[in-house]
Amino acid sequence: KRYAAVFIWQQYVGLYYFLISSVFPFYRRPCCVYYIIYKATPGSFISWMKRFMLIRMIHSKYVQKAIILSKCDALYADIRAEKRIHLSTYTEKSSYIEKRLAENSSKCTSDYFSGGANNRDYSAVKRLAEMMGDKKFSVACLPKDLLRLSPTPQNMRVSCDAYGDAFEELILSTKAAVLPINDPNVTSGQIVCLRAMQSAKPVFMTRNNFMADWLPDIASLRFLVMYDRLEELRSVLIVLTDQDLHEMGLQAREYYLSHFDEEPFYRGIADVILLEDDGSLRQ
Repeated sequence: KRYAAVFIWQQYVGLYYFLISSVFPFYRRPCCVYYIIYKATPGSFISWMKRFMLIRMIHSKYVQKAIILSKCDALYADIRAEKRIHLSTYTEKSSYIEKRLAENSSKCTSDYFSGGANNRDYSAVKRLAEMMGDKKFSVACLPKDLLRLSPTPQNMRVSCDAYGDAFEELILSTKAAVLPINDPNVTSGQIVCLRAMQSAKPVFMTRNNFMADWLPDIASLRFLVMYDRLEELRSVLIVLTDQDLHEMGLQAREYYLSHFDEEPFYRGIADVILLEDDGSLRQ
């Protein structure tokens, strides 16, 4: 009640705010929800219920605007135009990565790293490791993903408790990042991609429909390689030398520093949450 507006960074926190405000509407304030990502699961009642509640929340009087990161998101077409804002950018410079790069103390412990919690095809990483037995792989995943990696190849190390600094250290300690996306229409993987770019690591990612929103010139970027089939990825990787990966990584960091500066991003967020005279949020 002490604030003019509420800015919510995650859709399920927004859903919590919506439910509480519905019961206790006395201190309701103009609200903007950021980072709407929804993955539909066909035939799932829980998935249907999530979709129903999220749309109900966004269209309610308790939420003025919802920021969506990709037009490919499953909810995008269902949200009324006056309620949604397409903001295809994100940045959050990791102070840990900057500190470790300044120290120049990270040691390479793997050739390829893959990590993340949502929409990953870790069975593809396992097959790639089996196809490239002379290379070392590291994976940071959730315990539920272990089934796709079992039995784990001898050249693969799996971590199920790598979060925060530990996750970023795995990125810093590899030569390149591999991001196999399970559904190319579901927005995911951008944050790991940006962390890799900040860490001066090239990225090899399943071809998808959402990264072009963030990187309009993606087709010309040598350090971010899109692939369609695992065999195609292997063919690309086996001809790249360590020096090639190092040079691609330097290009990735240079691009990151010049295109993902924090100030323009947060100025864009500030423009979204400015209030009109009547107390409503404007774009």
